[in-house]
Amino acid sequence: MTIDAKELGLSLRMVRKKRGLTQHDLAHAVGVSVNYIWLIENGRRKPSIGVLNQIAGTLDVPAPCLTMLGFTPRNRQRTAYRDAVNATKTAILAAISAD
Repeated sequence: MTIDAKELGLSLRMVRKKRGLTQHDLAHAVGVSVNYIWLIENGRRKPSIGVLNQIAGTLDVPAPCLTMLGFTPRNRQRTAYRDAVNATKTAILAAISAD
């Protein structure tokens, strides 16, 4: 399993914006710098488990959902598996959007 930093960052940015938070708001709530949030959202850093849990708590999203949104199946994995991953991502995004 591979967590793609860019996918995770894009997903984090989307959820943060849906929650109406700025990078500054999120950074302040989590206790990290705005630059660190920017680096995560732009795929330049992967947060530690502790920071990911704090971000997830602030965004009111289970941490596994954030990591799942950043998961990218390897090219060699079967199409059915990739389809299942994409369906799961779609369901997570729909649940987040419904809030």
